[in-house]
Amino acid sequence: MSDGKKLTIELNTRTEVGKKVQSLRDQGILPGVINEHGQDSANVSVAHNVFEGVYKEAGRTQPVEFYIDGKKHLGMVKEIEREPVKGKIIHFTLQAIKANEKVSAEVPVHLSEEVEIPAKKIGLDVIAVTHSFEIEALPHDLPESIIVDASNLKEVGDRILVSDIKLPAGVELPGEDDLEKVLFIVEAPRVTSEEDLANDVSEEGEEGSAADVPSDKGTAEEKSDE
Repeated sequence: MSDGKKLTIELNTRTEVGKKVQSLRDQGILPGVINEHGQDSANVSVAHNVFEGVYKEAGRTQPVEFYIDGKKHLGMVKEIEREPVKGKIIHFTLQAIKANEKVSAEVPVHLSEEVEIPAKKIGLDVIAVTHSFEIEALPHDLPESIIVDASNLKEVGDRILVSDIKLPAGVELPGEDDLEKVLFIVEAPRVTSEEDLANDVSEEGEEGSAADVPSDKGTAEEKSDE
């Protein structure tokens, strides 16, 4: 990590499986599993709010020190499951890793806020085409994000590719597949013509007049009173 901060979490061995897992969630406990190469998956659990706090910091790009029965391990959040309506986390998967072995991670990419972009100064739009790409590094060398210098974006068509990025020390691309991936591109702003505006007004008028015509099932107001 860029700031050297260590994220830790203490996990409990979990015996509840299947339908019994819901009883844990009802108590504010989050079920999860730990995957390790060459080992059987281990069922674990932790207080939901504790995991939320760690995941907010680590995401899927930062290593986490986790403890089980007092023994320390290193891992990364590999997957989370959320309930479809409220989006609350209902399950997590940790991948055990080794501190001296490189790992791959999908990291977000952002434009530097400290660099003035020439294209924006003349009213052009800078569009984010890709919000992340895969890198490879030792666990504690993984950056939280990649910051891009966009000072070379000057006119329509100018772009920044993955191959243009200067990666931090110890960070590499896992292959050449992403080299030509476009991260940011300069485009002309969309101009709304008077004809477009006239068409929008016309369409709104037609929709309004149709809504005012009663049907054989009654008006909208009459149906809302049923």
